[in-house]
Amino acid sequence: MNPSSRLRREWSIAFFASLLLGANAALITYLIYEPIYRAESLVEATQDFVVVPTANQFSDLAATEASLVRDGTVLDQVLADPKIRQWVRNESILRNNLTIRSVGSPSRMIIAYDNKDSEIAAEICNAITDAYLRARDASDHSRITNLERWLEPEIQRWEQEVEAKQRKVQKLSEQMLSYSPSTSRAISEPPAALHLLTSLRAQISDLQIKLAIESTKDADESESNEKNAEKEKLRMQLDILQMEYEEERKRLERFGGVSAELQFAQEELSVASEVLRKLRDRVAAIRTERVSTVQRLSTATPPTEPVVSMPKQEMIRNGLIGLLTPYFLLITMIAGRNLRPEETDA
Repeated sequence: MNPSSRLRREWSIAFFASLLLGANAALITYLIYEPIYRAESLVEATQDFVVVPTANQFSDLAATEASLVRDGTVLDQVLADPKIRQWVRNESILRNNLTIRSVGSPSRMIIAYDNKDSEIAAEICNAITDAYLRARDASDHSRITNLERWLEPEIQRWEQEVEAKQRKVQKLSEQMLSYSPSTSRAISEPPAALHLLTSLRAQISDLQIKLAIESTKDADESESNEKNAEKEKLRMQLDILQMEYEEERKRLERFGGVSAELQFAQEELSVASEVLRKLRDRVAAIRTERVSTVQRLSTATPPTEPVVSMPKQEMIRNGLIGLLTPYFLLITMIAGRNLRPEETDA
């Protein structure tokens, strides 16, 4: 046969073979493809909470809570269900098919699970969401309980302060009864001095309340150097104000005697009682306003459409492999045939 005719015949065969193999490869890829369904559950961070969140808790809920959703304690609860255990053998399979991402706003998070069966995907997704919410509620409950526990010593300290100041007021009141009205004196300082004293007392009260409550807010978190510096700054301000107040109080007491001392003791008792009241109010709020920091907005339902309806990329890849294979074989065969005469001559 003429070499030129033979070559044309071989290329024609390779052309039709490539079409056949390419089409069959793409068709087989489509026929054996198993669609993957993704069921999704939506949760959101609530805003009406008592426990002060960490700085980044609601800046990106998905980034913050992903580790908890994937935690072994959460997935163990899911696998504890015998029904789910039939579908999933271990935690690694759960983690590999689990997707967590933000949606809409940073305070919202999607928990999604992929499976070949849409019903199974929805059931497992809801089971993971339920286990996560239980773990989150347990963590929130623990934090609130710790806050209550950390507030108790502070409340006890201020109860003792109030009792001591009550005794002082009682003692001064009894002393006042032993003086005749003519011997007792009222404070004769100018109004400006009294205004300064009142202002100092108000600032001291505000700082005491702020320091007491701020200490309990961060009690369940690791304190950073910045937080420690801020607390130390508050304490220094409080010490300075108390020194100024004591100096001014003693100076004015010299003008007013027991009457002035009793007046100051009553005012100090009022300040201590106010701090104690606010601490008790905080405990009452914690006990009566326990809420979940994360709530479910929607439950996962069986999806009707797969994640990828048609494996286009796989079909194109396998089709191209089938399409080029005959040409590759033909080129290899021609190259080998051309080498034979040279080998014979050699």
